Amino acid sequence: MGISLAKAITSVKEDDNYILKITVGGLLTAFPFILCILAFVHDKLISLIIASIAAMIFSGLYITGFVFETGNKQLNTDSPDMAEWKNAGLLKTGLKTAAVYFVYSIIILIFSFITGFIVGLLAVVSALLLKSVSFVPTDIILAVLSNLVGIFVGLTVALFINAAFTSFMVNLKMGDMLALKKHYKIICENSHASWTLIGKMILYAILFSLISLVLAAFVVTSALLPFLYFAACVVYINLLVQYGKEINIQKYFV
Repeated sequence: MGISLAKAITSVKEDDNYILKITVGGLLTAFPFILCILAFVHDKLISLIIASIAAMIFSGLYITGFVFETGNKQLNTDSPDMAEWKNAGLLKTGLKTAAVYFVYSIIILIFSFITGFIVGLLAVVSALLLKSVSFVPTDIILAVLSNLVGIFVGLTVALFINAAFTSFMVNLKMGDMLALKKHYKIICENSHASWTLIGKMILYAILFSLISLVLAAFVVTSALLPFLYFAACVVYINLLVQYGKEINIQKYFV
């Protein structure tokens, strides 16, 4: 089957109501920022700022619930359809995702700190050793090694986040997103698919950045950015769905 970025993008249009669903998602994305703008042009500054923050939290949870409900639906069926905005469980799913990801972020932070410290220390020692056998200044060597450490930590975190999100989409159970041992097993047993997904994500990030820059260059087209951002979230979920089906992730949660 493989993991295809082109398919992840085009599959958005396979939902018969994709225009309406993307429009609603884009409006929910834009609404908090519209309130922020109004806050700076009206007298009731504090009230509008509070309202915009509340709207940002609500819309963020609702959007998160939508995209993960979409992933759950597509991963467990052959349907390319997205979730429905009228689903009563979207906010609940968004809350579960946010709560677990908060804990997961702490784990990532601790891992990044420990790994960065250990590997960074080795990088400093290596730089000092290389100084004695090289004419390259220590600061250049250290900068290169530090960047390599950052790339290593970043890619490792990305592998685990992809495994965690895909695992969560199987049954939408909070514990599945924190099953680090199981995520490690998934990554090790499916290393080719896991790294292929990383490659597609890097390519997608470049493509998304270029399109965003083009839209942001003009006042009229910049209004499309919230809709682009929401559609980008759906495409990312589509990539995770392909990854889950490629490795048959359900077998890890029987």
